[in-house]
Parts: sequence; structure tokens; C-alpha cells
Amino acid sequence: MKTLQLKSIVKQIFVLIVTMTRDNKINRRSLLLSASCMALTGLAGCLDKLQDNKKQNKTESGGQATVEYPNEVIKMTITEVIDGDTIVGVDANNNKETIRLLGVDTPELNDAKTSEWTGIDESKNGKLWLENWAEKATKFMKDTVLDQSVFVVIDENADRRGTYDRLLAYIYIDDMTTDSINLQLLQEGYAKIYPTEFSLLDSFKNAEAESMDRNVGVWDYNGLITEQTPLGLVRINSSVSGDAYKNLNKEYITIKNIGKNPISFDGWYIEDESGLEYVFPDDILLEQQQTLTVHSGSGENSESDVYWNSSRPIWNDGSDTIQIFDDADNLILEYQY
Repeated sequence: MKTLQLKSIVKQIFVLIVTMTRDNKINRRSLLLSASCMALTGLAGCLDKLQDNKKQNKTESGGQATVEYPNEVIKMTITEVIDGDTIVGVDANNNKETIRLLGVDTPELNDAKTSEWTGIDESKNGKLWLENWAEKATKFMKDTVLDQSVFVVIDENADRRGTYDRLLAYIYIDDMTTDSINLQLLQEGYAKIYPTEFSLLDSFKNAEAESMDRNVGVWDYNGLITEQTPLGLVRINSSVSGDAYKNLNKEYITIKNIGKNPISFDGWYIEDESGLEYVFPDDILLEQQQTLTVHSGSGENSESDVYWNSSRPIWNDGSDTIQIFDDADNLILEYQY
């Protein structure tokens, strides 16, 4: 009877080791563990320890899960960024993979669906907002991973491939002790959770919830983009904490070029409800989809920020009217609040 039990245990261990080796899910530590167990503690105990080792797929480090074996890790160079959550990588053998970042979803560049995003209304304004953040997420990925060597980590508790046969993975730069790029997209408000099963779902949910609570990135939508072209009004900050006269640069409006061509502001001006007027610098050129913030106080003008140089607040807290005119006095944008 004992001989039969022993043979059964040996067979189970053999199958387990072969399976883990075939799937590249065993490391040197596991092999040493199996040898030492069989020599010192008996075959039955070895089987239990090998199974425990196979189940261990992550450890916590600084609040962020660091993925370890038996998850598969592939070193790749990122050669293309398709959008905020899809990239292309090449491994050491020149094998090319299209990679969909696991567990996250950034807005679509050309077909943003407002119904999928909490707090963003189903309007042209909401669609414009999402498309703007789709471009920002894509830029973030280009700045972060394009032409970089990265760790592509496959989660054994998630599907290996998704739609269009794309590889589903976490992306890490440098090592796996820092936050994954997937998690950073959530933390910076570039993405939302993609509803599927994966090992780090809880930590991803926490990051998304925190970004939503703090109105970070895409979650800072307030519906102010107007339908007039070529300018949209994306934000008004008329309420300033503390002494408004001492914090004039915290009072501002932000406009966006939502047209098809760059806008030269030579001769353009802004008026408020009382007739206060600001004339734009003649050297400001706003490219398509770029934003420009007009601060009420003083500062050095740049491509993204200009200053009214007012000695007093411009925009009323309760209600006001924003009007922007071109150099021929045509009303380009009007917004009342």
C-alpha cells in the first residue's frame, strides 16, 4: 500500500515539474526546492511546497504589487504607440507583439464613448473632452515608453490575449519594484478600469477611485466646452480661496482650439460682462487641440499661459459673461454662467 502511495506522489511531482517547466513558470529557486524537499523532508511534503510556490505570484512592496514568477516576464523594446493603452513591442528574437495594457482603458482617439465614463455627459462637449484626453494619454505613453526597453508581464490570472489577438500585459520600466505604467495611467487620470479579471484588480480600483475623488485628469470634466468653433471653453476658475487680490493668477479661464487649423491671436481680445478688456499677445499661435490659459494676474507669457496683468479680479463668482472676439470684431465665443 505504501509503495503505491509513494509511486503516486512521485508521479504527481513529475507532472507538476514538467508542466511548470514547459510553461516557463519555474525558476531556479523552484528546482532547488524540489531537490532539497525530496532529499530531506520526503516526497509528500515536497509536493505541497511546490504547489504553494506555484500559487505565489506577487509580493507587496510599498503598496504596489511586484509581480514575480510564475508570471511570465518578457523583455521588449517599444517601437510604436498606437494610443493610450495599446503599444507595439519587439523582443530579443525580433518577435513583434501588439500589447494591450491589462486592466486599463483610455479614451478612444476617434470614437470616444461618453456613456462608458462616469460623470461625463453624452454631448458634443463630453465627446470633445474625452478625445482631448485620448490625445494626452497617447502623448504620455510616447513620452514614457516609446523606444524604451520595458518588462512585459503576463498575469497568469488573466486572459493572455484579448481582442485582435493582442497580448494583455502589465508594463514596467527599469524593474518591477516601481508602479506599472498601467497603474500610472489610473493615478494620473488618463484611464479608467477595464472590467475584467486580473491579479491587481483591487489596487487598480483604489487608484481609479482616488483619481475620481480628486478630479484628476479626465475626471475634471465640468461640461464647459462650447459648441462654437474654432474655440472651446474648457475651464473657468472664478472662485479663489483666500484674498482674491493676492491670488490673481489662480483666477483664470482655459480655452482650446477645437477647429481644424492653428489660430493666430493677433488682434483678438476678451471682454467680460462689465466691459473689461484683455488683448491677446500678437505672437500667440494656438495649434489644433492645444489649450491656452488666461490668468487674471501678472506673469511671463508662454505658449500655454498668458496674463491679463489686472490689479483686481476679473470674473465674478456668481455670474458673468465671457466673450472672445477676433481681429475683425467678430464674436468667436460667448459663454454665460
